[in-house]
Amino acid sequence: MRFTYVAATALTAVSIAQLPSNATAIPIAAPTADVMIQTDADAIAIPAQKTIASPETLAQVPEFLAPTPQATPTIQPAADRSDVPQSIAKPVLVAVNSVPQPIQELTPQPVVQPTIKPVIKPIVKSIIQPIVTPIADPQVQTVAKLDAKSIAKASVKPVLKPTTLVLPKTLPESIATPTTDVKILGVDPELKAIAQQVILTQTGKMTNGITIREDVAAVLETGLFSQAAANPTMNAKGVDVVFNLSPVIARSIQLVDAKILTQNTATQLFASQLNHAVQPSKLNQGVRDVQKWYDDQGYTLARVVGLTSTKEGVMKVTVAEGNISDIKIRFIDETGQTQDANGKTITGRTQDSYIRESIGLKPGAAFKESVAQEDLNRLVRTGLFGGGRVSLEGDLRNAIVVYNLLEQPLRRTNLGGGYSSDTGLYGNVSYSDFNFGGVGQQLGGNVIVGTKDFQFDGRFANPYREAKPDTWGYSLQGARNRGLSRVFDGDIKLATGEDVREGRFGGGITFNKPIAPNWNANLGVNYTRQSARDAAGNLVQTDAAGNPLSKSGTGLDDLYSATASLSSDRRDSALDPKSGSLISLSTEQYVPLGVGNLFANRLSANYSQYVPVNLFGKKDGKNQDVLAFNVQGGTTLGDLPPSQAYLLGGVNSVRGFEQGKVGIGKSYALASAEYRFPILNETVGGTLFADYGTDLGSSASVLGAPGIQRGRSGSGFGYGAGLRVKVPVVGMLRADWGFNDRGENRVQFGVGQKF
Repeated sequence: MRFTYVAATALTAVSIAQLPSNATAIPIAAPTADVMIQTDADAIAIPAQKTIASPETLAQVPEFLAPTPQATPTIQPAADRSDVPQSIAKPVLVAVNSVPQPIQELTPQPVVQPTIKPVIKPIVKSIIQPIVTPIADPQVQTVAKLDAKSIAKASVKPVLKPTTLVLPKTLPESIATPTTDVKILGVDPELKAIAQQVILTQTGKMTNGITIREDVAAVLETGLFSQAAANPTMNAKGVDVVFNLSPVIARSIQLVDAKILTQNTATQLFASQLNHAVQPSKLNQGVRDVQKWYDDQGYTLARVVGLTSTKEGVMKVTVAEGNISDIKIRFIDETGQTQDANGKTITGRTQDSYIRESIGLKPGAAFKESVAQEDLNRLVRTGLFGGGRVSLEGDLRNAIVVYNLLEQPLRRTNLGGGYSSDTGLYGNVSYSDFNFGGVGQQLGGNVIVGTKDFQFDGRFANPYREAKPDTWGYSLQGARNRGLSRVFDGDIKLATGEDVREGRFGGGITFNKPIAPNWNANLGVNYTRQSARDAAGNLVQTDAAGNPLSKSGTGLDDLYSATASLSSDRRDSALDPKSGSLISLSTEQYVPLGVGNLFANRLSANYSQYVPVNLFGKKDGKNQDVLAFNVQGGTTLGDLPPSQAYLLGGVNSVRGFEQGKVGIGKSYALASAEYRFPILNETVGGTLFADYGTDLGSSASVLGAPGIQRGRSGSGFGYGAGLRVKVPVVGMLRADWGFNDRGENRVQFGVGQKF
């Protein structure tokens, strides 16, 4: 038998969960593993104290226990020694809740008294009196001379009483002899206690020569002692036994199956044991230090599964580092199940290869919790998944990592129709797919076919992927649409009495990629042909007041531009943020090509901050009061068509005003503040708001001064209250009742938060 520590390698359960806004650990029930104490004989199964239930709950390292008082062993012949329970026959590392089984005591074999026959031999040290012989004996100090008469007398009548015992000089090999005293010398109390667990020779019990030799062999077999010897001494009542032991001196650490843990690190962690007598308590502390080192590095599955010592002082430390043998992908529903109500396995549209490219853990590597968590975050950030969790199967040497993903319903088709003055009787088809081809590409479009007009818009995008950091994402867009002018509204009409229509036709391409932590860059080129038209679709040059409607004066303008922007999004949620910030900076340079010969630059900046507060009692993260602030502004350097002017007022600007009723300028500044609070859990919320906007006195700089011509003041203040309702599939709907500084009020509707 040898001192051996083997920890459980069966993998129970670790679960890491991720939702779109945060990550939550979800414990998963798992069968309890066992700690196996491995010996050369049969292993003893001991229930584990703890299982791996989550990254925060780690299996406890078992330790040596102080020896438990044992029942008296019965001395067996050498061939039968293996029948003795192993919990006594060798020291083992056991969990705290284990109790060694006592040895069943058998009735000692009686000592057979020898029959004393008269012999003509001197008897040494008779109980009655010494009989001196003419033969020199080292135990007799005097040699007496006897005559023939006395010798004959002694031969005929030996002096013995029936109660006299002969004291053996040596311990009988196989005859059971009472043990009167046992001493263990040469080692400290901890090793002495372990030796007491190993040996069968115990005070008050029976022993013999065979058993004592087996005790010495068993002590050496533990690996904790370099030398062991027993010295039995017979006495009138039995035998005293002294075991002289020499401990193993720990000289070095030998790692087995370690790839992450280095030799130098292991030597430092076991430093208190090296060059000292081997002590299980110090070895156990070294095991705990190794475990802590693994945990600190994030390898929460790594375990010390074996620890043995040799008489040469080599401490062999065997580890299982949670190496991954396979990675599996499974799809789940909102309840976390992998099968639907009909018992069919849930399948997803996303290609397996696409998901695996976003997973940092790889087969052959050690499982690391932080990497698995970032994998989930990365997958959720693609927008394809509403959440997920990571579960584990297998054991510590062959871990199977399973990514359970909740796929979003990202494909929609809508049909519609109606009548409008611009398109006449029309039909409408719209389609969107944010997981086109199962690889995260985006395809969307809208087509309107009417009796008077045909309109469309379309977009295709291949977003930037964190799994391919050197590859830019890109998007293509194109559109042809027509509608009432937002700048030239009904206050001043055309000479025909009709409202001005604006037509736009064009497209562009944009590239995007992160350039620094939390900073994204966008570069793009665009072309748009913009036109001013009447209800019949004819080009018009001026309104009824003679104000120009285009830069070129023909009713047409070609806009060729290059755009660049930087943004940093630190919000906890893009849809309904509770904390964090968002900042964006952009510029768009127009080049003098085509009709209108435009040369100008537009600059803009936008900043939002979200601060969680608890004005009316403590709330959790999902039902949190929030103070939200937004400041934005922009300006145009050079000349642009009046249709490109900034508009102030409306549901997404200064609430309480109609769209564009505050100002139409070449520059602007806008500030908003909101107090957002939950009303009915996460579904219904409310807000109090205030907005202020100004055109910074730039109305007169716009070609034709449409703001001044229409009597816009150039600045305005609005305030009010609103309601927010989250609707599945559609998203958040909002309704705001706003009041302005002119005494007006109105209810306005929108989709999503204002900022």
